[in-house]
Amino acid sequence: MSEIIDYFNATPIGKGIYQKNNCHNETVANDRVLFVLMNGYSASAAEYMIDALHNVENVIFVGTSSAGCLQSDNGNVLVLPNSKIKVAFGNSWSEYDPEYYQEFEGFQPDLWINSSHLEEIILKFIKNNQQTD
Repeated sequence: MSEIIDYFNATPIGKGIYQKNNCHNETVANDRVLFVLMNGYSASAAEYMIDALHNVENVIFVGTSSAGCLQSDNGNVLVLPNSKIKVAFGNSWSEYDPEYYQEFEGFQPDLWINSSHLEEIILKFIKNNQQTD
């Protein structure tokens, strides 16, 4: 347990309860433009990736809002002792600044494009705006 606490730089907030301290204030240098396509099917682990990519320079999020399924983490399954019914539940809860992310609303893209041809639109944009060295 101590290795996990150290890995996440977790802070104890109650008996056996720890807060995971994310490093949202560190920026990762990147000299290339990266377009990230997203929509309502971008959920859970994809939203963790979107969250992490917000810390990378020159990333442009394109599409529609993500699903908004990020606050609860990894499901656990518990078998009730008498009925033997399997119950699934998350094992952690993350809070975000509501200006940054809201559950069931998701992350908002930088460029809102609601089209089934999103990939072709972005590829055409990249082709038309390529710089030659």
